[in-house]
Amino acid sequence: MKPDDAVKILREQQTPWDDVRQQRILVALLNAKRESSRFRPRMRLVAAFGTVAAVVIVVFLLSSDRIAQNAAPLLLVPASNANLPPKTQPEVTSTLDLAGAGKAFLSAGAIVSIKHRSKFDLQLVQTHGYVRYELKSAPGRVMKVHAGAVTVKVIGTIFTLDKNEDTVRVTVKRGVVKVADGRREVTLEAGEEIAMQSEPTDTLDDKLNSAVLTEEIVEKTDQDKSSRPGIRVLLRQSDQARLEGDYERAALLLRQIIREFPSSPRLANVLFTLGNVEKNRGKLLRAARSYKRCRKMSPKGPLTEDAYAQEAFCLDLAGQFGQAKRAARQYLRLYPTGTHANRMRRMIR
Repeated sequence: MKPDDAVKILREQQTPWDDVRQQRILVALLNAKRESSRFRPRMRLVAAFGTVAAVVIVVFLLSSDRIAQNAAPLLLVPASNANLPPKTQPEVTSTLDLAGAGKAFLSAGAIVSIKHRSKFDLQLVQTHGYVRYELKSAPGRVMKVHAGAVTVKVIGTIFTLDKNEDTVRVTVKRGVVKVADGRREVTLEAGEEIAMQSEPTDTLDDKLNSAVLTEEIVEKTDQDKSSRPGIRVLLRQSDQARLEGDYERAALLLRQIIREFPSSPRLANVLFTLGNVEKNRGKLLRAARSYKRCRKMSPKGPLTEDAYAQEAFCLDLAGQFGQAKRAARQYLRLYPTGTHANRMRRMIR
């Protein structure tokens, strides 16, 4: 498509503009610019100037419309061309099995809880971090993931959700999802990505997790009293240290969280992450102890199955074969058909 063709299509469009249509037209124009590079050399400069002029006109017109609507910031682009800060795909540290509805693969620091689960209704709450969802459709089944003010409605798809304090970013790998923030609903197809503001709300119902609200109040009070960094700051610092391969610093930061926030709802997740860090450092017995503390702190949590398995693995690698077999037997008693069951059985032979 040439730049002039794209502008002609835009002018013929009669329906009102919205953020999604704006972003898709801009993407089409930018793609037209890339296609123009295949023209003969003397046409390249003309095509480039034509494309730039078209983009300027469209941005001017649509910016006026955005100001009139007073809309919240929204970004929709093909995931492969997303004009977003580069990021490394986080390592999966735990898996949440959704019993026939699919699985959620959590990175370090990510927190997902099940708000409601039945044959025809699955409601998940993600309060922090990066998670890859692989969810399966079924007749009549409704599946939703809540992340702050944003809700993702799923039919059956693979997508990722990355939530931090300010934004929620959804990237669709396969299938279709609907993403809403209370003011609008956007349909995303495979290869598209959106970033929405994760706005704070004033009610416990909108928080979806009263424990998180309590933690925020306690954390803010502690910071006011001692000006020490909060748990979110320490988690970000530890994640960055791990990405840089500085496992010693990551372990120190995680231990600081455990020491200074012993009643945090995130502590089980922190202990599991510390186990991963110690394992990467070759401190296998320390890792096993962290996994054990994790499963004891949250006996029915989403990390418990993996914590049992990792504890057994680390003990076995450390040469503590008797303890490793006991941990493997505990795993098999609780999860006879679990993800790690075959490996546990080999361990006790």
